Amino acid sequence: MSEYARMPAGTPISELLDFTEEYSNALEAIKRERAAEEAMPEKELVLWTGIAGLQHHVDTESRKGKKLLKSLTPGTELILKREPENPYDRWAIIVETKEGIQLGYVTRYKNETIARMMDHGHKFQAFVESAEETGKEIPEDRQAFTEQMRLPFSIWRVE
Repeated sequence: MSEYARMPAGTPISELLDFTEEYSNALEAIKRERAAEEAMPEKELVLWTGIAGLQHHVDTESRKGKKLLKSLTPGTELILKREPENPYDRWAIIVETKEGIQLGYVTRYKNETIARMMDHGHKFQAFVESAEETGKEIPEDRQAFTEQMRLPFSIWRVE
């Protein structure tokens, strides 16, 4: 039973108006929440892989490198940038932190489709998945050799 229905007969009009205003405000808040949820882009998992070349871009033995790796906890957002002029891989996609620190690349054995989509304006988000695993989740026959020394991350297409 609603609060309105429980109000006794003879309730002052000011109380009824206060209740009506609260109810209206609550409805507006719900409408804003729903609109925000609908405005959020849909995400679709495209690839779960490891950062290729991590050991070449981050000095994992230095204090600074260890601190950086420790900060890359699951859920940390990463930035993907196309590097079409890369002389070794025309489909190169750089993986870096939000602060612009390059961590490595999307492995060349799995980057072409995403690179082509990026070139056509598709947007992607990437997130660290696990800072401690070293390739055990990806079946061995599906791993590129560049994923052996890696930091697992996921790439999501955003609509």
